[in-house]
Amino acid sequence: MLFEITCFGLGALGLASTAVKLPENHVTKLQKVFENTGLVAKVNGTVHRPRVIKKCRTEYGLHLTIKLPAGLCMTDFLKRQEEIEDYLNCEVDMEMKKHLHMYLYTHELKGYYPFKMADLEGELPFVVGYSKEGRLTADLAEFPHLLVAGETYGGKSVFLHQLIAQLMPHNVKLFVIDRARVEFAYLQNHAWFEHTMSGSIKMLQYLENEMKKRMEIFVKAGVEKIQEYHKKGYNLPYYVLVIDEFSQLSPKLNKDEKKQRETAHSHLVNLLCLARKVGIHVVLATQRPDRDILPGQLKANIPATVCFKVRNEVNSRICLDNDKAYYLPRIKGHAIYQFDKDRRIQVMHLDVSKARKLLPETTKTKPQKPADKKPPKPKKEGDIPIISQ
Repeated sequence: MLFEITCFGLGALGLASTAVKLPENHVTKLQKVFENTGLVAKVNGTVHRPRVIKKCRTEYGLHLTIKLPAGLCMTDFLKRQEEIEDYLNCEVDMEMKKHLHMYLYTHELKGYYPFKMADLEGELPFVVGYSKEGRLTADLAEFPHLLVAGETYGGKSVFLHQLIAQLMPHNVKLFVIDRARVEFAYLQNHAWFEHTMSGSIKMLQYLENEMKKRMEIFVKAGVEKIQEYHKKGYNLPYYVLVIDEFSQLSPKLNKDEKKQRETAHSHLVNLLCLARKVGIHVVLATQRPDRDILPGQLKANIPATVCFKVRNEVNSRICLDNDKAYYLPRIKGHAIYQFDKDRRIQVMHLDVSKARKLLPETTKTKPQKPADKKPPKPKKEGDIPIISQ
């Protein structure tokens, strides 16, 4: 059986191009990787090692095809991924297609990338950051919710500023809860902004009611999700809720506001569980990712995470199910991006003063706070109302 191993980064193994044989010293190093990680097979006392049978240079490194002896499989490599990364001093990624593909990223990751607005495809596209393989992009509409965690001054707020700046030019209405009131106050004329507990509850209630309305409309329109609704020619904006320092809504951290926080928490759980197909997305940020703040019920409904350095291994495991965020270097903007796999990234830097200059001149993206009266019903039976425009 042949397994392909694609390796990015010439420096990691010091290997040559396709037409040149591997130097003996690097062959020895590669063999040591296999031996030290237990990736060898022993038959009747004889050691059989994986053998490089094909290689070629790629944009970021090498593509190796390795013939494995009987007794080794892809799972063996996946179990030894961290050991391989440590020994080769590079990041490693693996995936199984027809063969096993392993990507070794050894390019240097800069400590600073200035913010640049990018022209990207997708419903709610944005640049997550830069990794050793280059720029990483994502679509919030595909997640559909995002967790942002990390210590103070680690880059969490900077990431939120540049995320918001990238989303606002799209068909988006922005909702912001900032209990500290200071960090995102510049968005007050461009978003529904709340800093009080009562205001936060009112916002969450509105979003939950909006979710239910959209569900009814989608059923009547015969569509399953907002993308299909748009294809029918209807203009329904995406709603993005950003909550900075989510711990301020946790019922377990404040006895005086416990009932109010429980109410807010209940609305938020419903949004996270049910709103993914109707175009309502939530971005939760916290500098304290412990089990009181991020219980399993919430975490299970947030498939994507950007985790900056955290204070201990437990916090890292709560966010990522591993301790990688704890061992990050103390570089502002350095994070682990997790969405089906882990990537070490450096996010783009955008401070508040520059973020203000990127705001649209008009306030057309600002959601209007709902009146106390009920919204009007459709005039005719069978009409599909267009809401929240």
